[in-house]
Amino acid sequence: MTSSYLVTIPKAKLNLKTVKDFITGIFIDNSGSTSSQLVSIGKNVLETELNICQVTQFDYVVLWNTSAKLCTNIETSTPQGGTSPMAIFHNESTKEAFNKSDVIVFVTDGEIDNSSVTQ
Repeated sequence: MTSSYLVTIPKAKLNLKTVKDFITGIFIDNSGSTSSQLVSIGKNVLETELNICQVTQFDYVVLWNTSAKLCTNIETSTPQGGTSPMAIFHNESTKEAFNKSDVIVFVTDGEIDNSSVTQ
């Protein structure tokens, strides 16, 4: 004879958060290589990267290449310079944006020198 045991587990009070509950930063590669055309969608890499900003509101938008800057108008962004993610940490305002962000989205076309990856 088996008897079944029923145990009631009290519900935990969970406070779920959304991305909007955090400070967010997006760090977008706008190096010269992002001018490459994506034939399938008729846009260049940078235009495609910047579309993310139109879908999601970020507290900080940083464009980086061989230098980095806080972006106030994505419409005027153009591909330029080399690819050096360390530039984010050489500019006080972009370094501060990185340090203050709880959620970080890092976008690149993938053409980063190996020495930059190991830093």
